[in-house]
Amino acid sequence: MKKHLIITGIICIATIPPATAVTKCVNLSSSTTCSDASGSGSQWTATCNEIPVSGVAFCSDKKGTSSGAKSSTLTASTTSNANKYCWIKMTSPAVSQWVFYMDLGTTDGCLYNCARNTSMYLERATSSIKNSLFSSLSD
Repeated sequence: MKKHLIITGIICIATIPPATAVTKCVNLSSSTTCSDASGSGSQWTATCNEIPVSGVAFCSDKKGTSSGAKSSTLTASTTSNANKYCWIKMTSPAVSQWVFYMDLGTTDGCLYNCARNTSMYLERATSSIKNSLFSSLSD
C-alpha cells in the first residue's frame, strides 16, 4: 500500500506544473481619473477608475530632470536639507519605478508635504505623474 501511495505522489508531482509567474491586469493609464486621494507621512492612496491605488513617498537628495522622471534607485544624504526632492512609487495594484514629483525646498518640507501633495496631484485631469506611474501597465 505504501508503494502505491508513493508512486501516486510522484505522478502527481510530475504532472502538476509549477506556478512561475502571476499576471495582474489593471485598467490604469495617463487618462485615468483619480479621486479620494490622501497622503500622510510616507503613505499615499487614491481611487483611480474605481481601483484602489496606494504607494509610498520618499525624500531624496537626487533631483529628477522634470516632474514625472523615473528612477530605479534613490539615495538619501546626511547633509542638512539635502533630502528635499519628493519621489513616489506605486506599490498596489502594481509596483512602479520611483517617479519624481518636485523640489519641496527643505527636508522638513519634503517630509511633511511629499505624500500629501502627491495625492492631490493625482486628482488632476492630466499629469506627468500619472503617466509615469501607469505607463508600464497594460490592459
